[in-house]
Amino acid sequence: MKTNLIVKRLRGLAKVIAIATLGWTAAMAQTKSQANTNPKEKTVETYNYNIIPSANNTWGYDILVNDKLRIHQPNIPGQTGNSGFRSKAEAKNIAVLVIDKIKKGEMPPTITKEELKKLNAN
Repeated sequence: MKTNLIVKRLRGLAKVIAIATLGWTAAMAQTKSQANTNPKEKTVETYNYNIIPSANNTWGYDILVNDKLRIHQPNIPGQTGNSGFRSKAEAKNIAVLVIDKIKKGEMPPTITKEELKKLNAN
């Protein structure tokens, strides 16, 4: 009789240990997942631009983030038509502005007519 009682208690204790272990494992997995999605963690990103030829002997730009193409802009943003900027310098100035906006979290990085005028890129 005593042996059966001891065996039953050991089985019950084994079940409690197994459930506690599973619960602990699940809690640790959830904690790890939350750590990976923490918005305060910062990843290092690199931003680059390439000046590209466009229609009618004009220029556009590509924006690369971590060496991956994120924006392909062959024409002047917000303007009608397919022509790009008159000079490489104009395209460069706007590309740098776009990168600054992306770094500040502005997506999409909208370029206004006023910004185009200010940078002599209209």
